[in-house]
Amino acid sequence: KLLPNVVVYLTQDSSQYHDAAYEKRDHELLEVWSKVAHHLAVYCYYGLGWFPPRVYTEYSARTIPYLPTVSVKGFYCETYPYWAHTGPQLWLASRLLWDTSVDAKALLDEYYERMFGEVAAEMKEFYRIIESGWTTPREGKWFQGLDWLAEQLQQLPADARDAAWKQINVALASAQTDVTRARVTYVLNGNKLSYLLSKSFEEAHALLTETGSLVSRLEHLLERVGEAVHVYRTKIETDKTYGHAYYQGERGEVQIRWWMGHMATVVEDAIASAPDAPEAWECLKSDTTWQLMLESKEYPDVPRRIGESRPMYGVE
Repeated sequence: KLLPNVVVYLTQDSSQYHDAAYEKRDHELLEVWSKVAHHLAVYCYYGLGWFPPRVYTEYSARTIPYLPTVSVKGFYCETYPYWAHTGPQLWLASRLLWDTSVDAKALLDEYYERMFGEVAAEMKEFYRIIESGWTTPREGKWFQGLDWLAEQLQQLPADARDAAWKQINVALASAQTDVTRARVTYVLNGNKLSYLLSKSFEEAHALLTETGSLVSRLEHLLERVGEAVHVYRTKIETDKTYGHAYYQGERGEVQIRWWMGHMATVVEDAIASAPDAPEAWECLKSDTTWQLMLESKEYPDVPRRIGESRPMYGVE
């Protein structure tokens, strides 16, 4: 046994419990340490700077009540919340840490009802959709997506992304009071950035394979990119409820710049083999969004990131 004045904190990333073997290894590690430590605690990560949804109330609901069974006495959560997505999970964890016997589903229902009133059912469905996108079984990876939007976007299924965006708009249309509309709008703005980052990224890569007028597709893409940048600048970067560690300042800026710079290289590849290349270049030459995308290719650290991200997406 360790000395009784020693407190052992084990860092564990429970976001990866869509991998049963990963979760089993974490549990085995806790069980081993519980035999030698008088005071055992867990240090977890509910944040890590994700823009797309990384929501797993299901894992919290089964993990937190498990911890006391292996003599865990303390729980520390490092999180830089993207509140639009992680609000319900943080509420759930805060309640379960006071009383692990409370029914997790009842706690979440309380959250939706008290937070969203007359559209509680619609918002519950929205959060169910984004969580289903995260909890799809696959191999777990420690610190997946940390400071790396390229990896984050890979983990967002298109069907969940599109269904969630549709559902949050249904919720907003159903809201009847100013308070409810304001709360749903806050969530919608956060999800809108995630949706646009992913959707435009998907559409940029589709330029390489789809046929038809490249000019019309470029115009559509530039409109989406411009809208996403506007949402980031006006709804996320300037909103102090989003932590400065990942969503504001240089760490946030380099993620957005990489996203634009990577897509600029994909657009250039698409035009190089397009029959209407002259018209495409003419479309781009005076577009301010395109100029920002070109500038982003040379933003500090972006060239390195692009060098890593292009092979990730099959662009050599």
